[in-house]
Amino acid sequence: MTYTIIMMAAALVAATAWTIYLQRVVNKLTRRLTITGRRLHSARVTLADTKQDNEYLDNEVEALKDVLTDVAKGEADVWIGDDGLVRAKRKPTGRTPIH
Repeated sequence: MTYTIIMMAAALVAATAWTIYLQRVVNKLTRRLTITGRRLHSARVTLADTKQDNEYLDNEVEALKDVLTDVAKGEADVWIGDDGLVRAKRKPTGRTPIH
């Protein structure tokens, strides 16, 4: 009888130790998952910001292409304004530039 009680107590101690070990593993994995989730969220935000920046730059490039095409055709004048920015203005229709 005593032997049975000792064996049951040993099994209980082993099960308790195993449960504590598994709880630590779960806590460790939960922390890692939380950190990974934060990183993923940060990457998604960065990706969304980059996508918006790229769309803005694509639109700017297209606008500049249009301006340069008009200048190359002689349909627009370009100059540097007082503030240092490049300005462009379409010529009135029907006006032939004299070079």
